[in-house]
Amino acid sequence: MPIGSLNNGLYTALSGIQTTQTLLNTTSRNIVNAQTPGYVVETEQSVTNAAAGGVSAGPIQRFISASLQQNARTNNGDTAYNQALSAALTQMDQLSGDPTQGTSISAQINTLQTAFQQLASNPQAAGTAEDVLNDAQQVAQTFNEQTGAIQSLQLTAQSNVVSDVTQVNTDLQQIASLNQQVVSAQANGTNAAQLEDQRDTAVNNLSSLMGVNAFVDNHGVLQVLSSNYQPLAGLYAEQVTYNQVNNTISTSAGTIPSVGGDIGGNLQVLTGTTVQALQNLSEIATNLTLGFQGLPTSTIGLNGTLSTTSIANVPVVGTTTLVTNNGNQYTATLAYQGNPVGGSVYNLVATALVPVGTAPAVNVGAGIVLGTVDVSTNPPTFSGAEAQLTPTVAGQQPGDIGPLTAYTSGLTGVAGAGAPTAVTSNNTMTLFTDMQGALPPAGGPFTPPYYSGTIELNPNISDRALAVGDQFSGTAADTNASAAQAAASMLNNFQFKFATTGIAGTQTLESAAGALTVGIGQNLANSNNSITSLTTAATQIQQAIAPQSEVNLDTQMGQLVVLQNAYAANARVVTTVASMLDTLVDLGISSS
Repeated sequence: MPIGSLNNGLYTALSGIQTTQTLLNTTSRNIVNAQTPGYVVETEQSVTNAAAGGVSAGPIQRFISASLQQNARTNNGDTAYNQALSAALTQMDQLSGDPTQGTSISAQINTLQTAFQQLASNPQAAGTAEDVLNDAQQVAQTFNEQTGAIQSLQLTAQSNVVSDVTQVNTDLQQIASLNQQVVSAQANGTNAAQLEDQRDTAVNNLSSLMGVNAFVDNHGVLQVLSSNYQPLAGLYAEQVTYNQVNNTISTSAGTIPSVGGDIGGNLQVLTGTTVQALQNLSEIATNLTLGFQGLPTSTIGLNGTLSTTSIANVPVVGTTTLVTNNGNQYTATLAYQGNPVGGSVYNLVATALVPVGTAPAVNVGAGIVLGTVDVSTNPPTFSGAEAQLTPTVAGQQPGDIGPLTAYTSGLTGVAGAGAPTAVTSNNTMTLFTDMQGALPPAGGPFTPPYYSGTIELNPNISDRALAVGDQFSGTAADTNASAAQAAASMLNNFQFKFATTGIAGTQTLESAAGALTVGIGQNLANSNNSITSLTTAATQIQQAIAPQSEVNLDTQMGQLVVLQNAYAANARVVTTVASMLDTLVDLGISSS
């Protein structure tokens, strides 16, 4: 046998050993990294060298579906988004209290209504007025606490966005660096699989922070784009910025409108979920406050002496402030006028109504009748009448002055007596104000500083004011409980529609607060349901990826045995050929 042929056989066997060793290294690496997160199985085949003979190891390849990989990243972003929402909503749900335990605002409004009803039933009972004040204080305090806690959630969400954007920029720099290393490795013919694994892991981490799209271009560079396809990273990284004034995320290409991921979820908490809750809370608190201001039985004091025989006009008796059912205030000039019914009955008339603040001007004409007084009884009897106000400028809404209630201990009827000498006073019930003692504007705006965070029990109100419906008169004998009854009725029957978003339909104060609590619970359930669905989808995506991309230990161990046998076979060939060459040399046979 020519020595040249033996040399060729020896070369083939040696190349087989070298190639087998390379393939063994690849298989061993797969087995060792079977549990390594982000590791993609590597495959490598032997390649026949037609020109030089023998075999060599081919390029290492990673098999992973680009579309499934993108689906997994989208799923990561959606899951992180909903997890951020769920975390905030869980705390908001806990903050809103339990109606069955009396800790929710709706339950506390109900408790306040009951306290007013008890006060109306027995205004002189010890502690009934104090109970009202305590319950009202609790309502205001709960508004304050919930508002403060939700605003704390906003600060947390903002801090999370700041932290996430910092991490995003770190990840983008890492991806750009790995892209450069992958391109360099491919140009030098070295294995870039581990670099590609690291690069994929970095993009996967990034996809939890914000929505991304990614693809490998013709040069082996993984191009990373935002959810709206703005470039984020290639061979170089963009700088992502967070504007804390208008809460936007941007790159040099402009604002990213729908960020997604944990950043998007926290921005939704910061600018959507919590803002809506704060606006709803403030609108409920505003209507609660102004509901007391617009009670249909505002109370006035009637003092003085009226004739029981004459129905001639009586001079002006004083001025007071009247409040309409939508919160407009007017300085009213009041007078008694004769009534066609008879000599003992007088009309209580507003002869002038001067707008206070932004209240629209109204037509008074010859006077607006607020009620009648009959001085033939002892004490005199007052009957209130609803006064519908007509604006001077068409289209404006001054509101109505509801039927008044009066306490009449200072009003007497004496034959032949002159005009009343005391000044009447309007005493609408201001149970709540803000911390500066002011009333919130009707209809909003429900913006910072949120009224729900500043509402408090009016420090000027007293136990007696609640029992009598009068905050100002010092007449201790008054026991009129109609104001308390009106308050109980208002809390039970007052209705409004939200100007802010989130709660539809006509609501009472109690049902509005309950709807807010229920809405938070429903949003939390929706987020948690989304997380459950996304978790299931993630498992399905991973199961689809696994056959190609994950390490199958059974397959790899089988491959290992095959390669070991091939290595052993090539080694035997080398040993045999070497022995034959030694024999030929000993025999002096030439290579010719």
